[in-house]
Amino acid sequence: MKRVRVLRRALLLALLLTGVRAAACPLCAGDQKTKEFSIWPIVGVFMMVPPVLGTAVVLAIRRENKRT
Repeated sequence: MKRVRVLRRALLLALLLTGVRAAACPLCAGDQKTKEFSIWPIVGVFMMVPPVLGTAVVLAIRRENKRT
């Protein structure tokens, strides 16, 4: 049980440290020199919503199951 908590905290820390760079496509992340507006970082952040939402739902279900 302690091992799962350590792994969960390590994953959370890694996600927080990567930030928006993880959501941007490689082409957009490497093209920060130009000042043109690009829609791709916004699309990348939008694509991260379902996994984050799914994780939140799974954690909420587990928490409720532990209470009962």
